[in-house]
Amino acid sequence: LKAIDTFNISEDDLLTIKIEINTLENLSEPVCNPFVVCYYNSYEDKFNNKYLIEMEYIEGEEMLEFMNKKSFTDEEYYYYLLLIARDIAK
Repeated sequence: LKAIDTFNISEDDLLTIKIEINTLENLSEPVCNPFVVCYYNSYEDKFNNKYLIEMEYIEGEEMLEFMNKKSFTDEEYYYYLLLIARDIAK
């Protein structure tokens, strides 16, 4: 369950969250895409100021964290991003 704090969030950030949810939903319909985390549902918890996204659990770290902590050359960095984009496109 991905919990996003929506207290004091901008309209642009809220729109970004909704786009992420819509994208995950489209990639998970009618069946989950084997290259992208599977989306199940989302809920807006106005009482606790949270947006909850229910999705498949994948052990490890977020891709952005992984990419940012590695010491890649610019060429390697963009190569790996291209591989990720290719897998998502599949």
